[in-house]
Parts: sequence; C-alpha cells; structure tokens
Amino acid sequence: MKATHYGTCQICGNKQKAPDGVLSLHGYTVDNGWFNGICHGAKELPFEQDRSVLGDVIVQFEDHINSKQKYLEDVINGVEDYKVMLRTRSGFASSKKHWVNFVIGGYDPETNTDSFLIDATGIVDEFNKLERFNNEYNVEENGMIRFTPKYYSDECPRQKEIYVSMLKRQINSMKSQLVNLKERYNNWELKELELV
Repeated sequence: MKATHYGTCQICGNKQKAPDGVLSLHGYTVDNGWFNGICHGAKELPFEQDRSVLGDVIVQFEDHINSKQKYLEDVINGVEDYKVMLRTRSGFASSKKHWVNFVIGGYDPETNTDSFLIDATGIVDEFNKLERFNNEYNVEENGMIRFTPKYYSDECPRQKEIYVSMLKRQINSMKSQLVNLKERYNNWELKELELV
C-alpha cells in the first residue's frame, strides 16, 4: 500500500513514510545484496502516535550502561583483563582500530625468557596490514603477538590507561544519549501525522 503520511521514528528520530500507519524499514545498509540491520523503530508506530518502543529501548539502554560501568570497574580492579589497541592499515594514510585481548604471561622457549601475548586471533586476516606491531613483534600462526617483558613493563600500564579512558568516554557518551532519549520520552504528546 502506498504511504499517505510521514511519521517520526521513536528511536532514531528520522522522518519516514508510514504505510498502513507503521514506519517503513529504515536504518539498514545493503551489503552484497543483503539487508544488514534495521532501526528498532522500523515497522513500529510513529512517535507522533506512540512512545512504547522508545520506553523499552530506554530500559534496555540503562541496563547496557550499568553492565558497561560494572565492566569498567572490573577492568580497573583487575577482575577483567584489559584490551590493547592494534591498528591495521585500511588505506593510504588511514587506519582502523581493533581492541584485542591482552594475555599476561607466557614462556618463549626460543629466547628462554618470559614473554607476554596479545591475542589478535580475531583479526588474523589483517596481520599483513598491522602497522604498529608486525615489525617489532612476531605474529605467531595461532594469532598471538609475542612481546618482551621490557615492552610489558614500559608500555602495558599505558595501554591499560588508554583502554580505561576509552571505556569512560563510551559510558559518558551513552549517558548523554540516555538523557536525550528520556527527554524525548517525557515530552511526548499525541500528534497528527504529516501528509505525504
């Protein structure tokens, strides 16, 4: 059915066509001919008519923020391992950040010394593009990057600070977004839809 009205998405706040009174699919990308992701507000009533989906998302988002805050505290207190940032080249003069697991400990039989590992198994296909580590450290077949106790003592405390700082920025950004969502929810009024 052809849409006769526009409505505002409860979640993203964008104006969309509303055939049969509910919003059309939006927020997706098309990769290799497949839809990838849609906005939570797609196929729902417009914000002018309802705010229930927004209310559900607010509750879920609060839970997510609380979980992230607990994780941050666990990283700070050493209960959870921190992650180390690796950069891979994604084009001329540009790079992509990857947060990968840091594994304390490990014995290197080749050098007969203690060593420390970064678990980069999730980015195995990008090893040949590793900017920072591939010249300095050995990328092993199992996806681990081995480095020395000196590097650990000099660099790893700084890496933990970087990771904690990144988590704090993420949490602050999410809290700011949550304030905006709650404000939209609390200021809701029933309105007529706009004609196409």
